[in-house]
Amino acid sequence: MKIFFKLALMLFLISGKSCFGQKMVQSTEDAKKLEVYKEKFIGEPLSVLLKEVQPKIKLVYGNPENSWGGAIGGTYLKFHFADRDEIGKKLKKKQKPTGIIVNFKLNPKNAHKPLPKGGVKEWTEQETKEYGDMIIANIRVVEET
Repeated sequence: MKIFFKLALMLFLISGKSCFGQKMVQSTEDAKKLEVYKEKFIGEPLSVLLKEVQPKIKLVYGNPENSWGGAIGGTYLKFHFADRDEIGKKLKKKQKPTGIIVNFKLNPKNAHKPLPKGGVKEWTEQETKEYGDMIIANIRVVEET
């Protein structure tokens, strides 16, 4: 009986891990899922959303520090899966690259550092530590055309 219980437990753990191990956004084409299921992320920290994104984020710009005059309703970050050169080539062809725009709740005690001029060229764990606690207010996806 103990062997049966251990075997059943092991099968349950293995199957459970395989079901929950898959990320929501596995390719840039899946980015629209974030907008469809945005209610899952609203009110959650940015780090929760970033755990669901598998493609490499190559460019981020926005205003996480609340210092911009237009930040009355909150701050934002826009994530791209293409670098500046790739985005420039697409725009010359009158195409839009895929982008994820995340708006955050305005926090008067916000002490986040501003992004460097020209944005962050590669999103790393360091940026997730710095900005990952920002609470999501809305998600919008700009699809590639």
